[in-house]
Amino acid sequence: MFDIITFGSATIDTFLKLSDKDYHISKDDKFSSGKAFCLPLGSKILIDDLKISSGGGGTNTAVFLLLVAKLDNFSDHVFHRWVSFIADFLNIGIISINS
Repeated sequence: MFDIITFGSATIDTFLKLSDKDYHISKDDKFSSGKAFCLPLGSKILIDDLKISSGGGGTNTAVFLLLVAKLDNFSDHVFHRWVSFIADFLNIGIISINS
């Protein structure tokens, strides 16, 4: 039996740290941001640091709720009030099933 089921996306977030000499940011109106991230075509680029983590609305919500539930002296009553507050704020419905 689950206490909470989250719905939403589950993605893999990948963050690369590159040397400034390996890329260029260019103004380009073809992109919605007005900028382009440019890399030299066909070259190998040294990655200084790589971080991979889970992301997406569904997984982020699940991890947040798990961490909140694990807090010391954070009672079930307070947890359910917190979840209800967030749901009301985001204008989403919660189905509560009491066993």
